[in-house]
Amino acid sequence: MTENIVVNFIANVKGFSRAMAAPMERMKEIRTATGKWDRSTREANTRLGRLTLGFRKAVHGMRGFKMEMLSVMFFGQGMTRFFSGLLRPALEATGLFKLWGIVLQVLFLPIALKLLEILMPIFQWIMNLDEATKLIIGKWVLFGIVAGLFLFLLGSIALGIGGVILVFGSLFGIIDKLIPDIDVLGINMSSFLEAGLAIGLISKLW
Repeated sequence: MTENIVVNFIANVKGFSRAMAAPMERMKEIRTATGKWDRSTREANTRLGRLTLGFRKAVHGMRGFKMEMLSVMFFGQGMTRFFSGLLRPALEATGLFKLWGIVLQVLFLPIALKLLEILMPIFQWIMNLDEATKLIIGKWVLFGIVAGLFLFLLGSIALGIGGVILVFGSLFGIIDKLIPDIDVLGINMSSFLEAGLAIGLISKLW
């Protein structure tokens, strides 16, 4: 009796072990597949990282953004405008611009008519605004113009001064060493002399 109980218990334990073995094998397969996916993901990320780093080196270099590329961009824009200006009189004489304008009108006329149907209610709403609202909108527009002009002048002056200092900084250093310090009533007059001499030299060189 006791032996049968022990045998049945051992058989039950073995059956339970076999039943649990199947999920464990399945978990191992899932873990193996997950590991392969993780490795492939890391390899893809590594390749993407190398590609990104290569692009950054090609465009920006190791030092980050290159300000000199702005100069190249503006120089290219200037060249384009200059040579386009040379061709413009001949193109206008042949009527090429007018013909191109007519082609664009015919090409985009259908979509323009669709946009007109959509925007017409907005146009009517704007035209029907009261005079006070129109005056407020006009004041905001004037404020934007003044603010933009102020920022433009401020940026232009700052860039101009910075560029002059950057280009002629070595010249200012030489002039500062050549002219001794002259104090008049506690005011350093040599700075004014150096500035005047530097401006005169720059105007002559320009």
